[in-house]
Amino acid sequence: MAVFNRKRRNFMMSAKEIRLSSMTEELRKVAEEEVNEQPARRHVDIETLRNRILLHPELKVQTDDAYLLRFLRATRFDHESAFTLIQKYLEMKSDEKNRLLFKDMRPSSVKHVLEAGVTGELPNRDKLGRRVMVFRPGKWDPSKFPITDMFKTNFMTLYKFIEDEETQIKGVVVIFDMNGMGFGQITHLSPFFAKRIVALLQESFPMQFKAVHLVNEPAVFDYLFAILRHFMSQETIDKMNVHGHKLEELAEYFDVDHLPAEYGGNGPKFSNEEWMETLLECDAEFDAEAKNCIIKTSPNDGSGTYRKLHT
Repeated sequence: MAVFNRKRRNFMMSAKEIRLSSMTEELRKVAEEEVNEQPARRHVDIETLRNRILLHPELKVQTDDAYLLRFLRATRFDHESAFTLIQKYLEMKSDEKNRLLFKDMRPSSVKHVLEAGVTGELPNRDKLGRRVMVFRPGKWDPSKFPITDMFKTNFMTLYKFIEDEETQIKGVVVIFDMNGMGFGQITHLSPFFAKRIVALLQESFPMQFKAVHLVNEPAVFDYLFAILRHFMSQETIDKMNVHGHKLEELAEYFDVDHLPAEYGGNGPKFSNEEWMETLLECDAEFDAEAKNCIIKTSPNDGSGTYRKLHT
């Protein structure tokens, strides 16, 4: 089982600092099998994608090797699909309808969400070497902060995850702990917001989402799922594992010696404190990421506040 190194200097590595040659031989083999990565032609694939982007001056986006590589790996090195994913990612960020979702997208603006313990990560990967995000919406008090703040927190958490090469190659799983969640929270989940969440997960983000493990579902789960299912592809639905209160089932996917006690393991109680400290040091990084966008066009050209790309 691959174990994630908890040393914070690895978390703080920026996209440009990732050394593409640092992959182990084992990881190179997995990359070839899982994402169709060919080391001998990787530089050609990156350059091909970069040249495609440069043909579109309206795309204001990083073009360094490490940044582009995450999109190539998310699409199994299909150049056309990688370019389309970049388009969708930038369109999602630039769409006026999503303005509140991406406004003030910096960790310090959601410190209260992190302090509430809503989002974090497990200290170790799952049995297949995939990084694990823990999402606990039951700890959200809608009277204290809006649902958009949870989106921002999760977005930035996932963004930091994909700076890691092993995560780009092996993917991410989510433990969706619904303990304490009720109608008080679900009534704030509008169809619009649900659609945006699903679009991020299955259409617009350069990451392989491998599985979602739902635990401690309340009686209102069916109502919530009915909202979300309307926007989900069958592929996304197939990745969902509903465990209820049968936490012993998680032992099939996670090493019980590292799994937190509240999830049926032998590890210490789950805490997001270290992740919170890590993320809160990244304001400057997300200020830079906010500059990746689609350049706005004239409001008189019939395209609105941004131009969707079709070429």
